[in-house]
Amino acid sequence: MRIDKGMQISINTKFNNKLYKNSIIRGKIIDVSEDIVSIDLGNGDILKANTLISLERYKNKVLNFFVKDLTDSNIVLTPLEREDIFINDKETFIKGLLESNNLNVNQENIEIIENLIRFKMPINKEMIEKVIKILNKIRNLINTEENEKIKYLGNNKDIMSDNILRFLKESVETEKILYENNISKSDIITNKIQDELTNILKGNKVTPEIIKKVIFLLKSEIKISLNNLKFLSELINESFIESDLEEFLITLHEKNIIRDKEFNKLRIGLNNLVIKFNEEDKELLRVYYDNLKQLFKKLELILHEREKLSDEVLDKFQILKDKIIFLNKLNENATFIYYPFYFTDRNELIDKFYILDKRKFKGKGENLNVMISLQTNRFDKVKILANVVKDSITVNFYMDKHSDIKIFKKSDYKLKDSLIKCGYNKVSINYISGEDIDPLDVLSDRDAKNYLLDVRV
Repeated sequence: MRIDKGMQISINTKFNNKLYKNSIIRGKIIDVSEDIVSIDLGNGDILKANTLISLERYKNKVLNFFVKDLTDSNIVLTPLEREDIFINDKETFIKGLLESNNLNVNQENIEIIENLIRFKMPINKEMIEKVIKILNKIRNLINTEENEKIKYLGNNKDIMSDNILRFLKESVETEKILYENNISKSDIITNKIQDELTNILKGNKVTPEIIKKVIFLLKSEIKISLNNLKFLSELINESFIESDLEEFLITLHEKNIIRDKEFNKLRIGLNNLVIKFNEEDKELLRVYYDNLKQLFKKLELILHEREKLSDEVLDKFQILKDKIIFLNKLNENATFIYYPFYFTDRNELIDKFYILDKRKFKGKGENLNVMISLQTNRFDKVKILANVVKDSITVNFYMDKHSDIKIFKKSDYKLKDSLIKCGYNKVSINYISGEDIDPLDVLSDRDAKNYLLDVRV
C-alpha cells in the first residue's frame, strides 16, 4: 500500500463518527466541486473536504483513506490510490496502527490487519476488536475443559447456522436436564461444536486461515456461523451442492421416505440442474437457481408430508438449505459468481468455454479472474487460475503429479492457439507443483470480476 504525500485532504469540520489516527477508513467520492470533495462513508456519514489537488478522476469510486492526523477541528486523510501495495515500511505501519489503538503487537493482530487490508475493509479499533472477539470465541470454544460444557443462548433450531457468539461455556454443575441415555443437552452441543471446530481448524488452534475466513465473511456480510466457516473450506474442494443433493436423495430412498419412481424422477431433476454452458450463461445461471429452488420446494413438501423423520434426515436437509442461502449471499456480490458446469466431452469444453472468449463472452471486462476446479475421469482434480487483463491472459495449472504435468504440457500449444483465437494477443501458461490455491485470495481482488467454476468432464 503506497501513501502518496502529494494527495493529502484536509477536512476542517466537526465529525461525530469514530475516527482514529493511523486507522484506515473506506468511502466513496460522491461529489467533486472545484476544491471541495464529498466522501460517503457508507453509514450515513458524509465528509466534506478541502483539497489542493484534482480528485475528479476518482468521482463515484470507492477508496481507502489513511487517517494521517486527527484533532478536534482538523482531519488529514490520504487516499490510498494503490491498495494492492503496502507502504514502504509495512512492519512499522502495522505496528504503529496497533499501538495507536492500544492493541498488542502480536502475530495474530498483524494477521488481522493484513487481511483487513487484503479485503479492503475499514481498519479501525472497532473493526479490529470485532474480529478479535470472534477469534477469542472460537479459541474459547475449542479449548473446552472436561468440567466445562458449551451452552447455546439463541433460539435457532439449527444451532450450526447461528452466530458463533451465541455460544458460551459453563460449569457442568449448572446443567441438570438429562436426555436419553443420561446425556445432557449441553453434552450434545459441546460434542457437536467441538467436533465441527476441530474439522474447520484442522486442530485446536486459531490459524491464519481461520482469520482470513472470518474477515471474508464479515466483508461479505455473511453470518459468522460454524456452517458458513465450513462451507468456505468446501467451496472449491468438492462439488458444492450437487454431491450433497445426490447423497440426500439416496438417503431418502434407502430409508423408504421416497419410492423408486419418485427417487428416479428427482434424480433426473438433479442431473438437469448442472449448467450446460453456452453464450447465454447469465440466463442459464438464473434458470439454474430457479430450478434448484423448485427442487428444494419439492423435497421440503415431501418431508413435510412424512411423519417421524429422523434427526439425521432433518439435519442433512437443513445443511443443504444453509448452503443455498450461503451461495446466494456470495453471488449477491458483483465480484463473485459461482458456476457449476458439465461437459460431455473434451471438444465441448474447448468449443463452448465462452467465459474466456473475449469475442463472445458478454460479461467480459478489463480485469477478470477465473478459478476453475476441473474434475476428469483420467486425472486427479486440477485447480486452474486464469487472470485476464485487457487482451492478455495468464493461465496457471496447480498440479501435484509431475506425470500429469508432462501430459498437459504436451498439449498446451493447443490451449495457447485456442486462446489466441479467442482474442488474446499475449498468452502465458504455467504449471505449479507443490502449492495450493486459496479461493479467498482470488476473491480478495475487489478490482476484478471473479468467477469460481466447478467443471466436470
